[in-house]
Amino acid sequence: MRMHRDCFGWAGVVRNMETGRVMMLSRRGFFAVDAATAEQIILDSQTDGMHVFHLPGEMTSKDTFFDGVRQTLPLDPPLHSNTSWEALADSVWAGLDGLKDDGIVIVWRDSGCMATCAPEDFCMAFDILNELPGTLADVTLTLNNPKKVVVLQVV
Repeated sequence: MRMHRDCFGWAGVVRNMETGRVMMLSRRGFFAVDAATAEQIILDSQTDGMHVFHLPGEMTSKDTFFDGVRQTLPLDPPLHSNTSWEALADSVWAGLDGLKDDGIVIVWRDSGCMATCAPEDFCMAFDILNELPGTLADVTLTLNNPKKVVVLQVV
């Protein structure tokens, strides 16, 4: 099987040149990928039965990020304010942990808007999403119910 590193090879993806299927070097993780690669990973993930969540585009601040997450991801417990990043992180983690699906993809498009408009908020949002794949894969933290979480930051 011939393998070719995508132009975003640093993001940890390779493409099987015979099948065209994008294969992640790690089945879980946070990956910065171009739009075409993201679309192929999304299609492959759906074919594999993974649950795909698309965060809304153009989240430019803490408030819009909280609103977008609240609209898109399962939260446990539900959040009614935008005051605590820690509460958001805990609620997203528990919401995803509570899913029956063990394969999850979160797609974050237009993150550059937030990085430009609210860099501190972007760093907090990035940290929350970046930690999900590792912690939700932890057998101890998930009580023997680990998840394969892939977060795609489409650049």
